[in-house]
Amino acid sequence: NVAVQWHRMGLQARYFGAVGEDATGALMRQAVLKAGLADEMEILPGTTTVTLLEEVAGDRRFLLEDLGCGLHYIPDAPRMQALAGASWVHLGTNTAPALVRDLVGQGTRFSLDLSTRHQEQDVTGVPLVLASGQGAPRAEIAALLERGARQVVLTCGAEGAFFHDGATLHHVAAAPAQVVD
Repeated sequence: NVAVQWHRMGLQARYFGAVGEDATGALMRQAVLKAGLADEMEILPGTTTVTLLEEVAGDRRFLLEDLGCGLHYIPDAPRMQALAGASWVHLGTNTAPALVRDLVGQGTRFSLDLSTRHQEQDVTGVPLVLASGQGAPRAEIAALLERGARQVVLTCGAEGAFFHDGATLHHVAAAPAQVVD
């Protein structure tokens, strides 16, 4: 969804990932093409990652997450070279820890979305960590900074969003909105 939004904003965007040789993989590839991005996904043996979500009181709850062939995915050499030369790279929640370490080591500018899984990745040296707040924004941000994140964005639903730029904590209130499904 990040690559699609960047593309819609007129930015040059690419999407890399792994899909299986199954119907779900074909659906993903079609969706990427429909969104206007090139199909640059690697087709690997196994099944495509599937996530099943339930909406509960305005928030999402993960019912199932099968990472399939995407588990521990590391892009091939040409894609890694493209990542190294990108202005910015965004990584999803289930990114292989080895890929995070490689990008930190290369000095690549990137963000890592932890979602609600704040403890599952080593964030040492990560330029920008994105996470969903779980009730104690200032403490959650402090913990991520202590673990080595350089900057942190924490989204907190009705409480708005917080951004720590490495020196100062900033807060933006949530905009009132009538939510429509």
